[in-house]
Amino acid sequence: MRTHRELLDNYHEASWALAMERVAIRQGEEAKALEERLNSDPAAAVPTSTAEHCKMAIRRAFRPNRAKRAGAILSKVLIAALLCALMTSAACALSPDFRAFLARVFYSVAETFTAITLRDPQVEDVGGIQENAVHIYHGLQFEWIPEGYEYTDGNETPKTQWAAFQNSQLAYIQVRVIDYNSSFAYNFDSESGTVTEVAVGAFMGQLVEKEGQQSLYWVDTQKNKSVFILATDLLQEELLQVARGLIY
Repeated sequence: MRTHRELLDNYHEASWALAMERVAIRQGEEAKALEERLNSDPAAAVPTSTAEHCKMAIRRAFRPNRAKRAGAILSKVLIAALLCALMTSAACALSPDFRAFLARVFYSVAETFTAITLRDPQVEDVGGIQENAVHIYHGLQFEWIPEGYEYTDGNETPKTQWAAFQNSQLAYIQVRVIDYNSSFAYNFDSESGTVTEVAVGAFMGQLVEKEGQQSLYWVDTQKNKSVFILATDLLQEELLQVARGLIY
């Protein structure tokens, strides 16, 4: 015959299991309803600009001069994945509906991120794997350059850095960074085109569009730099993506 202590322990264990089952079922139903609502809502799609900013953030985290840091980030990701597996395994065992929902989520993620592989940072050069994500010319680092554009010219002096790119259709992108001095006047034509105030990081700039040409100008008051970007045949969002991914 079981002792009072054994019966009490069994009672607590059964109560806990029943409570977790109810929680898992409820969470599974809520998650399934949310999934269906998002799938039927066209406005729920992630904006293209947000996706591109996420890509740039990933590239910054894994740029070549941060290979050691990438190893630490990878370790934290693996630990988080292990904890997530331990926390969800009990709920999956108790609730078939919740288990089916997670399976759909995992399949969706697998289809989206099949190119991602986990590598040992001590064996493989993570920075080398990501070297194509960053372009550096004359001290200017570009997180993103539109597909088809190639570096054509540039230079660096004590006060100026510039780089030019061109594609096969002769469309170009020119970037110039100059030491800023508030006592000097800078010639920037913003009167003969459509002018838009835009945010470039923590600073506000002027984007001028005229006859297929775009000009973007802003002042980095933290580094005392003036930045000019001239381009042809670029969408406004593409030009801003080049600007927001520029490090000088």
